[in-house]
Amino acid sequence: MNDITDPVTGVEYPQRWIKKSNLSLNQLKEKIEKGKHVLVHDGSLLERGYTTGTIAAASVKAALMSRNKKDIEKVTVQTPVGIKQNITVKTTDGEAFCRKPESDHSFDSTEGVEIKSELRKELKKALKYGKGIGEVNNKSFSEIRGKSVGQKAHDQIRNVIYEVVSSGRSEKCIEITVPDPPETALKVNSSLGVKDGISILGSTGFVEPWNEKLIDSKMNLAQNSDKIVFTTGMMGMRYSKEYFLDYDVIKIGRSFDKLLNKDFGSKKVVLAGLPGLILKWGDPDILDGLKYQSVAELVDKEPENKAIDNALKEVKERLTDIKVVLFNNKGKVIRKTFSWSLK
Repeated sequence: MNDITDPVTGVEYPQRWIKKSNLSLNQLKEKIEKGKHVLVHDGSLLERGYTTGTIAAASVKAALMSRNKKDIEKVTVQTPVGIKQNITVKTTDGEAFCRKPESDHSFDSTEGVEIKSELRKELKKALKYGKGIGEVNNKSFSEIRGKSVGQKAHDQIRNVIYEVVSSGRSEKCIEITVPDPPETALKVNSSLGVKDGISILGSTGFVEPWNEKLIDSKMNLAQNSDKIVFTTGMMGMRYSKEYFLDYDVIKIGRSFDKLLNKDFGSKKVVLAGLPGLILKWGDPDILDGLKYQSVAELVDKEPENKAIDNALKEVKERLTDIKVVLFNNKGKVIRKTFSWSLK
């Protein structure tokens, strides 16, 4: 079989891309199956990064292991999509640091961030998210009360604890901190309603290598499809595949400008995803005069607010030939710009 499917996104790579690669088919498959590389339209490979969730999980595992083993340089961590990765760490007795490595992502604000995990006997909780990890008020943004930690990332961290401590219980309580959050990351998180730190997130464990080449490749994927859903992220992909069963779903992140003035001819095209990125693109000032710190919080607390409809109207006016669907975090359609039933 000459087919190659990306194990992170589930996208099947076109044969025209595979044939352009300088690697043999087996070499290319081996690279792709490890999850760290993405094939693009000219046959070259881009390198994925790791989410803050994966980096935090690696630091936790290393800290737990450091009591019984010295000079740990790498730990193996399983990502939420089931692919294991060897992550570089630094350890002392009961303490570990893991730095987020470089990738081909051209604007990853948390690249280079170092996450620390430390065993603390005096803690009342088995796992504590401490200084440098942002605070949020919106429960829909984070599953960990008060802290900007996504459920998938939290589960990934808990899994490494269960892995190292076979019973799942231990006298060794652990605290995760971010000693020196990058200023750029703080600003990005602040714009999303996250205070005093960064987020620990990651639905797949990997960060897509967003740059111009990847974005152009996403557009290239649409060439041979008559029914297309462009979506923002992994949750958008999942919900779009559930609703649009006979459509090809293509993740484009926040690259909505690439859809402007593009002639799709007779193709059926939809833009779908969680509301944050889409509505902010339609109206960057959507939160002005409101009490909410993020679009996610607005949609969660006041789903009928007219600001949502006004921003969606702006999106639709810019993308005149593209239908738009907004999902909430649980996959429920909260807005759509067309009348036919989705399910």
